[in-house]
Order: sequence, then structure tokens, then C-alpha cells
Amino acid sequence: MTYVAPHAAPHRRWRAFLVPFLIFGAITSSWALATPLMGVPDEAAHSVRAAAIARGILSSNDGTVAVPAFIDRANDLPCFAFFNSSAACQPAPTGDPDRIVSSPTSADANSPVYYALLGWVTLLVNDDRAFYAMRFLNVLLCSVMVGLAFLALGDLRRHRWAMIGAAVSLTPQVLFLSGSVNPNSLEATAAMALFTTLIVTLRQPSTTRQSIERSGALLASAALLASTRSIALLWVAIIAVAAFTLLRPATLRQSIRKPAYLVATGLTAAALLLSFIWYRTSQFVGSNPGNDGSGRSFLYGFASMLQNTFDFMTGWIAIFGTLTAPSVTYIIWNVLVVSLVAAAFAVVRGRLRIVLILLAAALILIPPIVQGTLIGSIGFIWQGRYNLALASLILITAGIALDGAIRTGKFTYRAIVVITALMWVAQMAAFTWALRRSVVGGGGTLVAMVLSPEWQPPLGTVVILVVTAVAYAAAAVAITRTVGGPSPRSLRALRN
Repeated sequence: MTYVAPHAAPHRRWRAFLVPFLIFGAITSSWALATPLMGVPDEAAHSVRAAAIARGILSSNDGTVAVPAFIDRANDLPCFAFFNSSAACQPAPTGDPDRIVSSPTSADANSPVYYALLGWVTLLVNDDRAFYAMRFLNVLLCSVMVGLAFLALGDLRRHRWAMIGAAVSLTPQVLFLSGSVNPNSLEATAAMALFTTLIVTLRQPSTTRQSIERSGALLASAALLASTRSIALLWVAIIAVAAFTLLRPATLRQSIRKPAYLVATGLTAAALLLSFIWYRTSQFVGSNPGNDGSGRSFLYGFASMLQNTFDFMTGWIAIFGTLTAPSVTYIIWNVLVVSLVAAAFAVVRGRLRIVLILLAAALILIPPIVQGTLIGSIGFIWQGRYNLALASLILITAGIALDGAIRTGKFTYRAIVVITALMWVAQMAAFTWALRRSVVGGGGTLVAMVLSPEWQPPLGTVVILVVTAVAYAAAAVAITRTVGGPSPRSLRALRN
């Protein structure tokens, strides 16, 4: 698949959506099957919250909600979470699945929208299949957002490195979370979709059809992003500031004349206002005064977080609950991230430089500020994965900067081939490492994972590994072709 001009036939343009949608969906579906139920941070709390929302329970006073017993079972499933054991310890279902019990959740303060989109399926299924169904609904939402992000980038006149930046921002952590019940994944992918769509809307003229498409994408991504966590409203503001800094006045004047954009702007503002009202009035019941660091001063929390800023990079690259990825994953991803951002800073000029500096400052300073503000009441709470949205913004912006400075040629194509190959290695290493721990425990071997499994995912270990390897390979091929690989004549020249 090569670059399709914005004025091309709609069915050709939308291949830029369909290919990443399908590939991302296949990969994250593999993660959804390979990860034991409740093997993702806070998945039990989010699952209970989703089931409660589906039953009309918007909030609680004590952090517990009334749900069927088969939903409360989620709290018993992560038996392996803090041990080096496999998932074989998970108890079998027992008792009456329709019995109503009180179940704890720490996700009470979050907007009910995300949970309503997933929780309805628990009204139709009353066993562990409900948890898998919610995972696949989350896969669908995240896949749509990723597809919209690449569709928008494909409309830019020069988009090769911007797409590479977007691909690098889809770390193993994003894929792991996207295959679970956790709004952090939708937060990251919706931020990508909103940023890229707003960038192309403000920089690239649109036809009437495109204005309708982009308006819908802007509304959906902004509304979904705002429905994830309260800090997502800050991400929306940062995205708006960054995108409007890069606008082209003539394009803006054209856009504000189109009814679709005006309607989308009004509806988006309403969605954001409703989210703000919810977060402003909801009570946070998941606080833990005994948490490490609680009662400390703002300055203590700020300084402690700031000095560990780069240690938290591992959290938005790959930390699977209490399991870290193999070293090769961190080495490759750190090299890719640092290379892209450093190269962008070396060549960028004008407003793009301002945006890169602002995003880098936000990436470094927002975690210490948030942590310093909250440490007195709930202690240390910030995790590296909370920065996934900001990380995607800076990587995509770095790619846009490189597109404006690097001429396409043999070196560009070869560099992209190397990058995609390295990403395949890093992603498969992370996936295999996580699956090994689930199947035979942290001390087990890859051979034992295949020949002597203690726990098996649906479809089986071998099938999951093969399907995932093929899906990642398809992603690598799609990336190299989407960014405009050379023609057959150019390929013959490369060999000479």
C-alpha cells in the first residue's frame, strides 16, 4: 500500500484506515488471549466498574458496588500477580453466577462512558467469557482510534517519518493494555487519533466529504479521550495548543466555513464539559492514606519524581503488571525513541521547534507536578504508562519535523526497513517473555512453555505465538509499504 493522495477515491483513502485497524486489532487480540484474566494492572477494578455501570450504578460511597458473583470473581483471578508463578493458580468458577454481592473497585471517579461501552456485554454472558468479551470491545475501540490516526497521517503531503513516529509510539505497553479492560489504552490511542486528525484538519485543505470524515473523527476521539481519566482533559488541552500552533491560517479560514466542523466543535465542547463536570463532582474513593509517601510535601513529591523521570520510560515501553520485558526490548525502543527525537531537534525550525520543546517539557514536568500535588493525600501513584499519550504526541511531532527536513531516497527506505525489523524483534521478544511467565512462571524456559505448559491461553500457546508473529510481520510489511517504499526499478537499483 503506497501513499494515496487526499483527493483520491474514498475507498482507496480508507485503506489507510483499514490496514492498521485490522493489524492492530489482530495483535491486540493476541494479547487479549495470551494475558491471563486480570493479569493487567487494575483490570479487576475496571471490570467491576464496567459491570456496575451496565446495571445503572454510577458511583458508590464506600468503594464497593453490587454486581453478580461471577464479576466479583475478578478479584480472585490475579493470584499470580506478585509471585513468580504461572497463571495455573487461578480458581475455577464456583457457586451461583447470578448471586449479587458487594465488590470493591478503585475506578469510581472515572467517567462512566468508557465502562458503559464495555460493560453492557456482562448483561448477556454470566461467566469468564464476559471478561474476554469486554477485552475485545476494548480492542475494537483502540483499533478504530489507531486506524483514524494513520488515516489522518496519510492525508499529509509528506508523512513517512510521521507514520514511523506513530508506529514507535505503539509500544508493547500500549498493545498489552489494549488487549485488556483498562482505559489507559484508549487514552493513548484516542490521543493519537485526536492529535493527528486535528493536525491534518488545520494544515491540509479538505473536501466536503473529508470535512465530514474528519469532524466525526475529531468528535469521537475527543469524547473517548475525555472519558478515560480526569488527566485526559489536560491531554486534550495540550493537543489543542500544539495543533493550533502548527495551523495554516488559510486552512483554518476554509475549515470554519464548513458546517461539519462547526457542528463537531459544538458537540466536542459539550462532551468535554460533561466530562469536566463529572470529574469535578465525583468523589475519589480509591485513595490510600497508608500508601508510600503519603503526608509528604509537594516539593518532596515533585523532586522525587523529577529525579526518576527517565526511569519511568520503562513504564511506557513495557511493564506487564509486575513483569518487565527482556533487555532487548528496552534497548531497541530506547534507541528508536532517542534517535527520532534527537534527529528532530537537530533539524527542526520555526513553530515545530516550539511544539517539540513544549511537548518535551510537558513529558518531563507534568508527572512531578501531578505527583507533588497528590502525594500528601494518597502518596506515590504515578506510573510510566500514564505518560503514553504524551509520548505519542512527541514522537509523531518528531516524525512531522523529519518529514519536512529529510529528502526521500535509498537511505530513507533502508532506515525504515531497519526500524521496522527492530520493532518486530522488540515486540515479539516482549510478547514471548510475557506469555512465558503466564504459562510456566518466571523461572520457566521457552522450551517448557511449549512442551510442558502449566497454564494455556485460549487456542493454545503455539497457535498464539504463530498468529502473533505473523501479525507483527504483517505490521512491518504494511509500515514499509505505507511510507512509500521504492518501485520495482528502485529495488533493483538498491541491490546493485
